[in-house]
Parts: sequence; structure tokens; C-alpha cells
Amino acid sequence: MATNSRVVTSYMQRTDGRGSMLGITNVGTWKEVNYVTSRAGMVRGNHYHKESHELVFILEGEVEVVLRDINTAGDMETMILRAGQGIEINTFVLHTMHYLTDTVQISLLDRAFDPSNPDLHTMDS
Repeated sequence: MATNSRVVTSYMQRTDGRGSMLGITNVGTWKEVNYVTSRAGMVRGNHYHKESHELVFILEGEVEVVLRDINTAGDMETMILRAGQGIEINTFVLHTMHYLTDTVQISLLDRAFDPSNPDLHTMDS
């Protein structure tokens, strides 16, 4: 991938009489974890981070992800993520999520959100 973003799949899945467990990631140092729901047809993101790496993992639903490295002005990369898939997004990668179905995801960041200094940037900022 030109953006050096990494597609993520679960590293482990276990099921027994108690239920199941899905291992999402066992690498990185995540400082913030968010549970996010989005309705079909909605758009989120359309921003990049200068300091934060982000991992988005789809629990339910389907989302089209559009990525572009703003430093290289390279081509946009588009992919569809479904339940059990995710993407690790590097700094300076503009990312936009188009929700194709009602979707549940978790988003992990390696830097906690600071309202006084949000690491959210658009192409206009």
C-alpha cells in the first residue's frame, strides 16, 4: 500500500461452551479505545493525524475506506472492510469512511484525545 497502512485481521479466535473471544491486535501501545456505531450512508473521518496512529476494526457491518498519504500526494487507495477486518492508519494519511451498512467498530489510538489540542487535521487546516 502506498500509504504504508496495514490491513488487520484477527490474530486469534476461540470458541467454547462459555462463548467466543476474538483477538483483534496484540501489537502496539494503544492509549484510547472507542466503540463506534455508524448508520448506513453516513461518512466519518475525512481527516488525518500528525501524531496519532489509529487502528479501526469492524465488528459488524461493511465500510468503504478511502486513504491518501498527504505528504506524497499519491493516488487514493480504496478498500472495503467487513466484520473481522480492520486497517491500521499511519500519520499523515487522510482517511474517510463511507458506511455501506449499519456498522459497529472499535477505533484505537496510540495518543489519547486532548480537546485543547486535538490531532484532527483536514486538507483545509
